[in-house]
Amino acid sequence: MLRRRQVLAGLGGGLIAGLGAQHTADAAVLRSVAERLAEAVLRCTPPRGVRVAFSARVQTSRASHWVAYDPRRPRAQRWRERRETGSDPELDQVVGPWGAMPAPDARLLPDILAARLAGGSVGVNPPGEVRVTFDAPTEQGEGLGAWLPSRLAGTALMPPGAAAFSAVNLRADGPFDAGPARVSVFDQTYGLEVDALFDISLIRRFDLRAMARLGLGSVERRLSVDVLEVEPFFATRGEAELADKPTPQAARTRMPR
Repeated sequence: MLRRRQVLAGLGGGLIAGLGAQHTADAAVLRSVAERLAEAVLRCTPPRGVRVAFSARVQTSRASHWVAYDPRRPRAQRWRERRETGSDPELDQVVGPWGAMPAPDARLLPDILAARLAGGSVGVNPPGEVRVTFDAPTEQGEGLGAWLPSRLAGTALMPPGAAAFSAVNLRADGPFDAGPARVSVFDQTYGLEVDALFDISLIRRFDLRAMARLGLGSVERRLSVDVLEVEPFFATRGEAELADKPTPQAARTRMPR
């Protein structure tokens, strides 16, 4: 209950205050939407100490890898991966750094949403779907991260009657240069589901699509991550130890969030 009140208070100066200014619906409707937003953000903010064991399939049009992570296993056995089909060096460059992260399961926790949504703008469609638009600062790093715009345009969707986000989309709202290429499309979507036991939102799917012109031709890249199994749990100190000590490599190679 205390965490819920804290989330409501945090949203009051941003989303909820803006909601009243943007819509003329009666107070009961506004209050209902505000409470749903607070619950949705709360579900994106897991309690301290929550970790997630998971397995996932990561694929492009050329290859597919199976990966799994469990912080309860001995350190050398926590991350496992297996090439299923094909061969794609670009896919290897995604899977390898993900496994090298101090806590690969952090990519399944959408907690960064809570901070980004506070300055967002709320829209309510007639059926009751809530749409929150916001600015998403990018993490400048190596590879494509070095060329991304400083911000992406974000949209979070909450279905009618629900109190949890179902999807979050981040996209470049205009073309940008990435070295010799001119990127015309950069779009990534996260599919969220609520874990019934812990009542928290987890990222269960990720899709990335990028299109660019290079020289006289054009290229298109697609990447998808399907999370096959998840098992959230409260970590002991030993299970959380790896997350407390990030490595320089992992800090440089985080997947986009």
